[in-house]
Amino acid sequence: MKWSMSKTKVSYLTILAGLVAFSGCSDDKTTTPELDNIYVGSQSCATCHADLVNQMEASGHPHKLNAVVDGKRPDDHRLTLPENPPAGLAWDDIAFVLGGYGWKVRFITGEQGDYKVVVGEDVQWNIPTEEWVDYHVGNPTDYNFGCFVCHTTGPDEATNTFAEPGVTCEACHGPGNLHILDAAENPNGVDMSLIRIDTRGEACGSCHNRGGIDAPAPASGGFIRHHEQFNEMQSGGHKNLDCGACHDPHIGTRGGQVGGIVQNCVDCHSDLEQHSHPVLNGQPTCVDCHMPWASKSAVKFHEYKGDVRSHIFKLHVGAEGKDAMWDDNGALKRDFGATLDFACYQCHKDENGVGGEAGHIPLQELAEFAMLVHPGNDANAYIGSTACGSCHADQLGEVRASGHPHKLNAVVNGERPTDPLLTLPENPPAGLVWDDIAFVLGGFGWKVRFITGEEGNYNVVVGEDVQWNIPTEEWVDYHVDRPTAYNYGCFVCHTTGPDEATNTFAEPGVSCEACHGPGRMHAITQNPADIVVDTSGEQCGSCHNRNGIDAPAPASGGFIRHHEQYNEMRSAGHKELDCILCHDAHVGIRKQEGGIARDCGACHSTYPDMIHAGRAVTVNCEDCHMPAASKSAVKFHEYKGDVASHIFKIHVGPESKDAMFEGGATLKDDFGTTLDFSCYGCHQDENGVGGDDSVKTREELAAAAANAHGTAGRLIWTR
Repeated sequence: MKWSMSKTKVSYLTILAGLVAFSGCSDDKTTTPELDNIYVGSQSCATCHADLVNQMEASGHPHKLNAVVDGKRPDDHRLTLPENPPAGLAWDDIAFVLGGYGWKVRFITGEQGDYKVVVGEDVQWNIPTEEWVDYHVGNPTDYNFGCFVCHTTGPDEATNTFAEPGVTCEACHGPGNLHILDAAENPNGVDMSLIRIDTRGEACGSCHNRGGIDAPAPASGGFIRHHEQFNEMQSGGHKNLDCGACHDPHIGTRGGQVGGIVQNCVDCHSDLEQHSHPVLNGQPTCVDCHMPWASKSAVKFHEYKGDVRSHIFKLHVGAEGKDAMWDDNGALKRDFGATLDFACYQCHKDENGVGGEAGHIPLQELAEFAMLVHPGNDANAYIGSTACGSCHADQLGEVRASGHPHKLNAVVNGERPTDPLLTLPENPPAGLVWDDIAFVLGGFGWKVRFITGEEGNYNVVVGEDVQWNIPTEEWVDYHVDRPTAYNYGCFVCHTTGPDEATNTFAEPGVSCEACHGPGRMHAITQNPADIVVDTSGEQCGSCHNRNGIDAPAPASGGFIRHHEQYNEMRSAGHKELDCILCHDAHVGIRKQEGGIARDCGACHSTYPDMIHAGRAVTVNCEDCHMPAASKSAVKFHEYKGDVASHIFKIHVGPESKDAMFEGGATLKDDFGTTLDFSCYGCHQDENGVGGDDSVKTREELAAAAANAHGTAGRLIWTR
């Protein structure tokens, strides 16, 4: 195979000159022939962009595939090639060298449309070790369109050919002839829509992936497989970062090139610039730890060092070894991070003496030290629910399906949250767009409010028609003419890890560490003593109260105010009961099953089925003992709000619900829920208000309720 671009270049420039001359001598633009957008080769691009082409040609991209011309070994000084191809072959047999800029070299034989990779024993040249190794022994391997898409420019699946070997200008920018023609005709007003300029990470990720850009990064032999950096980034701490934020796409980072990195870590992470790592052969940089050699292309230097830096960035600060990074399918786990053996045994040794030259440190000690590397980091800090899920995946899945994490929902990139568990309006309140909204408050049930502003200075959107009530699908007023900051006083029950000093929080919504406390030390030691496990009712009551856990439950508008269940329980028959006796702390009761760990009959086992108003109608305990006497968003009628009360005790008398409240403002202690709340959910009062069932006066209700359980019922309560 004899490869040369010279004829292509000359013929194209000849056509270009003719077309430009033709179009310039006629006022009738309709006579200009319509042209296809074709590939013209990087040397044509250099006519206007010489500096960029020179930078690109000095990088690794164009050297992914290198033509062997006239049977001579490529002499490009940037390549590191063996003197001869594999045994039994001469350079005249080779069409292309695959690689050679770094890592390894493979060889391609054949003719256009029918190329083959040389396979067998001792056919791959590993550059770092200067040795021949086996590749695909006994497995003939075509070199075709499936390879061309990331190794060449202008691949054509129909003909199984390509326009130019290697990854050159038009591999990223698309065919260039229309752009060149337009630039020649309109040098002062070039139409940039005729050339592709895609700065998204996905543009790079279209090649720097394996298995698809959304796939987890595959691993093999204890290392991430090579050059799938986009998959790696999707699994760690920079999943929303575009590659161009750090890299100049035209300049490489190897081969002595300068300028390939346009932004360093500390440009964004200035608060972490200082670290407490001892000086050893110079102060370590960010990439030394956060981009360890966890990927392998050609060789591994030892068990913890491959030959390609990883792009996960996130470190798993725990005592697990690198095997913990892989899922059951042998791919990189999402949001797990690179383990400390990869990060630290580049320099240090493990217990077997494997690793770098520095002294042996056990993984447990590495984990304890890593927590304190960056000054100002607390030994025990919030690590986020995703980190908790590394060991407690089932519980995290249950929690995330409940309402707690959805108390506060981030709006990302100005897009409406799409979590299927949320019920949101299509748009925020009138006059606002999603790009104005920082967080959605609620949405799992009841209602939705909206938060604007920046960290440290959030505000609730107030005014007319600014709250969305989910049951009625209508906008209602909230705090009209009353500006309302969204700050630490709100964070304490809406977020995880609120910080009063900075008016910030670690994670929106009520997630694992909101109840269990900061998890960093527990993640290191995996010792139950290093995490909060508080099963008391007061733990839940720290948020499910209003005005304090010992205060009477406040009321407003004839209903108990919402989500103050602990105050309600303290007012009546179950004041000593812990919440988790009945509830599974991780599982909700609205959109999940299993949230009720114990039902009423487990303690009240001697109560027979209710004899309801003289008729054998069985209803559930909570139908009467937990009426919807609380209101969050809407009241369905005068005796039914939208939240089940937790008073349990029923006041068996003819008094109306007004008798439950002191001055209409707080719930009376040890009074119980009145029968209008308990019964008019189904029945109607004398004015026809209530459920669909028959009209009953409160006196009739009281007479029936006095013996609702019969004479055999008595309390059997076990804890």
